[in-house]
Amino acid sequence: DGSEHAFTVAYAATAELLRPGVTRYNLMAGQYRNRAVHDKPSVFMGTVRHGFSNLVTGYTGLIGAEGYQAVAAGLGFNTRLGALAMDLTHARTELGRGADHQGQSVRLSYSKILPVIRTNVTLATYRYSSSGYYDANEAFILRDRGLDVRSSQYADYTGRRNRMQISASQSLPDGWGSFSLNATRQDYWRRRGTD
Repeated sequence: DGSEHAFTVAYAATAELLRPGVTRYNLMAGQYRNRAVHDKPSVFMGTVRHGFSNLVTGYTGLIGAEGYQAVAAGLGFNTRLGALAMDLTHARTELGRGADHQGQSVRLSYSKILPVIRTNVTLATYRYSSSGYYDANEAFILRDRGLDVRSSQYADYTGRRNRMQISASQSLPDGWGSFSLNATRQDYWRRRGTD
């Protein structure tokens, strides 16, 4: 009838949540490129997410490349306190010279939006990785360097043990954009100190 109605939908990058019955998937194939790495392996990635109810979303994914495979599965939960997610990733890395590794990484994340003041808080993302776990980027760098696991240089490229990330974003009055704050702390398996 020509009338207009406007409303604001509070939006936050909530942890993997979908509405009931909704399924989303992504497929990707390509070539890994990094100026610091000479090798350019072919890479395949796929993810599937499904909303089981208003409270629970399940998701899984995999990545495959020559000498590297990883598979992940997790659940996201919609609660009155915010969105929670937990997932587990298992990775297998072939570094050559018989240095094959397997490891796991567990991630916990929390996200909350405060609609009245338009603040989006990803209060915490915590990841714990076992000593044999490498993400794809770490695996490709290690293999390209041809580093022996006993070398001192190897320790400089080993994976993170613990990683904690806290971030928040605040919308400013119309026309002024937004303000964000991020903090990360991580430590490593084979060397001392933290970032």
